[in-house]
Amino acid sequence: MSWVELTKDAISEVMETMFFNVVEFVGDEDNLTDNLATSHIELESPDVRLMLMVKFDVEFAKQVTADFLGLIPEEVEESDVEDCMKELANMLAGSVIARSGIKFVLKLPVYGEPEPPDGDYTCSETPLFVFGSRVGTLTVCERAS
Repeated sequence: MSWVELTKDAISEVMETMFFNVVEFVGDEDNLTDNLATSHIELESPDVRLMLMVKFDVEFAKQVTADFLGLIPEEVEESDVEDCMKELANMLAGSVIARSGIKFVLKLPVYGEPEPPDGDYTCSETPLFVFGSRVGTLTVCERAS
């Protein structure tokens, strides 16, 4: 099983059904800014440990938050973005668990950059695009337990 492919399917589903955006994995403009909203979550089973991380351009994160909360972007507070990004990580992990059929222990989602994973993790980054423009990155880190 490819955790990267499974996670790509999961983020596609979550972004479309819960956040009303269709993310793509190829695009024309690869100009992601350094102003990013980041969330991550860890999952652990007897056989594998995963860390899933989502980074969005802050302006896109505000728009996603507004769509999720039924607001306009100008009404979105920084705390709303933080809560929404954590909820996105949580939903992403839930979709990964459902798709994998593996029983995982799920940690709480965290807003911000994670500490570098300890141990021998293999990480893969996938760019995220909307209408051809880069909006973020999906990172999947895995290691055998």
